Amino acid sequence: MAARIQRAAQGAGFLVNAAGDRTVRLAPALTVTEAEIAQLVGASPAILGT
Repeated sequence: MAARIQRAAQGAGFLVNAAGDRTVRLAPALTVTEAEIAQLVGASPAILGT
């Protein structure tokens, strides 16, 4: 499951990695902006397939 989410997120331009079968680690830069966080939150339904 995590590998599928990782591929989808990376395909959408987000840096994440599968840290286990059911664990996805977000790796935002320390300089992440509110707009970038909002972009990830907005893209989450498509990334998660919901």
